[in-house]
Amino acid sequence: MQKEQLNLASYQIRSLGYSGNEKYRSVLTLVSNKAASSKLKRHARKALIDLDQFITWNKLIADTKVVSEGKSAEVTSYMKMLTVDEFFVQKLAARAIFHEQILDQDLLDLAAENLKYLYLKEGLDGEWQDTASWLCKAIGQSGKPTYLDLLSTVAADSPYRKIQKYARKYGR
Repeated sequence: MQKEQLNLASYQIRSLGYSGNEKYRSVLTLVSNKAASSKLKRHARKALIDLDQFITWNKLIADTKVVSEGKSAEVTSYMKMLTVDEFFVQKLAARAIFHEQILDQDLLDLAAENLKYLYLKEGLDGEWQDTASWLCKAIGQSGKPTYLDLLSTVAADSPYRKIQKYARKYGR
């Protein structure tokens, strides 16, 4: 298998894990046990771990009671993700909001509320600090004065350097 094909297959294998769909477990198990490439085996093992986590997270997301009438499926999904009390799920939502440059007011308000809750919280571990940093990026990319004011406050008051850094950077 050529390098490009191997890389593509590795990404595809990992995406099966990200799906959270149980039907892919047998394929991932087969690849992790029988693939000729150690790289494919390694990615299949990681995908099996991801699969279990995404099964759990997808259930939590599906069980949320977010009301989002008139919103796109993407915005609704991100709103649901932001209400799940898991750092990785919230971080994925914030990253998507940032990279897709989503400007939905209700979604950004929810992201801002999460940031308000996190930035002063005592004992925030590195994963939650990273999530808060992505929330800074997500609301800051909008350029809206309300969020820029919040980011100024976060930059000045947060005890966490990483959160301060991104609040300053995206609060301009």
